[in-house]
Amino acid sequence: MTYTSSPGTSVEVEIPSEEELLERARKLIPFLRERAADIDAERSVPPDVIDAIRDAGLFKVVQPRQFGGYGHDLLTFMRVVQELARGGSSGSAAWVYLVLGAHQGTVAALPQCMEEVWGEDDSVLISSSYVPRGTCKKVDGGYVVGGEWPTSSGCRNAGWALVGAHGPGLDGQDDHLGFFIPLDEGEIVDDWHAMGLQGTASCTITFEGAFVPDHRVTSLTGSRNGLPFWLMATAAINSVIIGFGQSAIDVCIEMVEGKKRSYGTGFITDDLRVQERLGHAQAVVNGCRSRLEGVYREAVERVVNGEGLPPGVLANFMDLGRIGQQVQQAVLSLYNTIGPSVVLDKYPFERVFRDTLAASVHPQARFEDEPVELGRQLLGHPDRKQ
Repeated sequence: MTYTSSPGTSVEVEIPSEEELLERARKLIPFLRERAADIDAERSVPPDVIDAIRDAGLFKVVQPRQFGGYGHDLLTFMRVVQELARGGSSGSAAWVYLVLGAHQGTVAALPQCMEEVWGEDDSVLISSSYVPRGTCKKVDGGYVVGGEWPTSSGCRNAGWALVGAHGPGLDGQDDHLGFFIPLDEGEIVDDWHAMGLQGTASCTITFEGAFVPDHRVTSLTGSRNGLPFWLMATAAINSVIIGFGQSAIDVCIEMVEGKKRSYGTGFITDDLRVQERLGHAQAVVNGCRSRLEGVYREAVERVVNGEGLPPGVLANFMDLGRIGQQVQQAVLSLYNTIGPSVVLDKYPFERVFRDTLAASVHPQARFEDEPVELGRQLLGHPDRKQ
């Protein structure tokens, strides 16, 4: 198929099916697993790893077709994320892929901004830090933005950043705004030293007095294709955690298959406790995956049918925040099952375990932060009251 990529030019894009994209992700797992230790040691995903993901076309999954992307929906993207994260793969690479790959769709709501970001190079990537730590001042034609934004995962692999601040929206009302800014207009602070997701380069980024024109400003409380931005972010974050849970299961099976018990006779796989905990972990991951996809599908169906999202659907999205803690507990159960070898860094389980713990404390994966708001939705009081 041929799509216009910019005035006077066109590009032929072969759109792969979802299954083909999943197969491409599977083929990358041995390479990512082999490079995982290097990625974490460097505290950033090296260029050759980013190039491998790019060459597989995975950064194009949700990128608009007029800029060389495949234009798939978020559900396909989340499935690719989960696949890339399993099998003892590099959790850091999967996390960075999640962040950078998702933003190829985030910018799609701003046509003029897309032209600036991808007009000369449609492979440019975008990192982010949504937290409204910065300041913004409305001026003629745009905003002047400054401040420090923590944990911008993948910033060393990106050309642009999406940063958040509270300020007057284009309608004059106070809003949580997002500003697309070239990273070469700011600085990256080398401050990412973490227990898990060590290779994500989730560094602080800073900008001082950056001018951002109106066409590069978006509302982070608004909607994308009829779905609230925060709902889509919640779904995406929890998709990679599900992938980490499956990765722990995959590696656990590798570690116990064909191994004899340290004491007594027989094989570890004959132990009923091992069978029960492994089965329970898989049931948790399967349930989380089904819940994530079911909630997302229901929301999309309502939007397509021109319906609003009732409190029950919004409450279900908030409930996705339980996924982080549920997967964390399932992985911890496997950690306590395998035996002393689980702590050895020659096996990927200890890395998967640390990455799961780090991911599951993300604000959009912490259910304990949501019950009050969930209750408000169910009671018909969606607005937070002081």
